[in-house]
Amino acid sequence: MRDGLPRHTSDLTGATGSGRYAFNITNYNASSCKVTIDRSNTMTGGKALTNPGIPVT
Repeated sequence: MRDGLPRHTSDLTGATGSGRYAFNITNYNASSCKVTIDRSNTMTGGKALTNPGIPVT
């Protein structure tokens, strides 16, 4: 854990389709529906840690 936040590990090896994200954020609005993904989360395989445009700190 970093800063008291749990770490998340995703194994997307063998996953198919366009949405191969460890965190697939589908309803993001920077002003009314905020979300930030901590970079201590990790993934294997897949497309990316999260969708493009989602803040990773």
